[in-house]
Amino acid sequence: MAQRCAGAQPQPGERAALLGLGVSNRSLASYLARRHVRILAYDQKSLAEMRENWDEISPPVEYGCLGDGYLQRFGEDIVEPGFDWVFVTPGMRKDIPQLHRAREMGCRVSSELALFMNLCPARMIGVTGSSGKTTTASLVADMLQQDHKTVHLGGNIGRPLTDRLPEIAPDDLVVLEISSFQLELADSVPQLGVILNITPDHLDVHGSMEAYVQAKSRMIMRQAPGDFALLNADCALTRELGERAPAEVGYFSASGETNVADLYTPLLGEYRDESLWLRERGFHLICRRSDLPLRGMHNVGNVLAASVLARRAGVSLEAVRRGCLAFAPVPHRLEEVDEIAGVLFVNDSIATSPERARAALRSYRRPMIVLMGGYDKGLDFAAIGQDVSAALQDGRIRSVVLMGDTADAIEAALRRCASAEGEQRLDVVRAGDLDGAFALARERARPGDVVIMSPACASFDAFANYRDRGTHFRHLVEEVRVSER
Repeated sequence: MAQRCAGAQPQPGERAALLGLGVSNRSLASYLARRHVRILAYDQKSLAEMRENWDEISPPVEYGCLGDGYLQRFGEDIVEPGFDWVFVTPGMRKDIPQLHRAREMGCRVSSELALFMNLCPARMIGVTGSSGKTTTASLVADMLQQDHKTVHLGGNIGRPLTDRLPEIAPDDLVVLEISSFQLELADSVPQLGVILNITPDHLDVHGSMEAYVQAKSRMIMRQAPGDFALLNADCALTRELGERAPAEVGYFSASGETNVADLYTPLLGEYRDESLWLRERGFHLICRRSDLPLRGMHNVGNVLAASVLARRAGVSLEAVRRGCLAFAPVPHRLEEVDEIAGVLFVNDSIATSPERARAALRSYRRPMIVLMGGYDKGLDFAAIGQDVSAALQDGRIRSVVLMGDTADAIEAALRRCASAEGEQRLDVVRAGDLDGAFALARERARPGDVVIMSPACASFDAFANYRDRGTHFRHLVEEVRVSER
């Protein structure tokens, strides 16, 4: 049921536990400490491992337990001294026994972003989906700024917003990129929200696809009747949610299918005749696809979604157009790092799921050498195998270089599909790490090729996050550039 929980927050003198001291909870710690909330912090890292991060919390807070045994100690502290609130870091499973116990003891279990959305005085625009969140949220913010709005961009992107609440005025606009982890504990949600798509991801944390869909759907299921929900008409799971949404619903489609408008109305953004259009009492051209600074049809959908949301927020059509055409692609997302000796090197480290990698494989017509593999989130690679097989037939993929924990699973999927094609021969090679994979890709690359790192997996087996992995790929490309001088 849709509801608003404005104003619900810890009061001075109440006790709050912070489970995990990542970026969002450090911001929250500073906010709560200034409100004289009594805080105990818990994290799997020791004080020595996180000293620099600990020191940035101001005013300083106490820790209940840092390092081994932190969850056991938290479980004991739930009973004595006890807590009024527990704030959970986004990526932690919400079904652990300690959190069940906290709820039984009357604790309110929440998160930094959930608290922010409870308290935010300004109108919020929320963006979620299995892929495309950062690009779409950044586009919306750019469009708002093109129209001279005061905009705050945050959530799962950039600096957390909780400790910036005093800076946010009621007439401002807040754009939030929101992950499934951040939605799990949300009571209030943005008044304008979009679910870009839903494909399997993070099943190692959510436990099942059903739980993952349920988390994503909170973006619109918690809205009020006067709110607005935008959904992807090309995605079966988001279409189904539209039938149950309490708010006004609109759709966008990048498929170019002529019958979509008849099936899913109102269709407010659509792609046809190689152009992007808004439907508002007629058709209004946003731009030609060839003029977009973003590659790939998945980004056509992101631009359509951003354009509809910006218009709903009061942005002029001209500002929407300017925002589209002036947008600088976000790093690590089909980022064309350099072209050296005729070989284009592309950093798509954000591709932490098979669906993201599939979108990348559809974005280039030049022959590709693809670097894939990484941390195992329990996802299925069958569809990747099918796409690689199709790309073999039209010459878009020549080699796949595998690395990481998922190399066996990806190779099995690739070989099954290649075998089904009969005549196709697939060049699959293995490397111990990204450096080795990059070296093998360089050996195979010819002028006119694309060497693209689109791993289809998370990075946690070798890097802190996808950004670190992408930065290392950039460094490897720079070494090639220096050696070619």
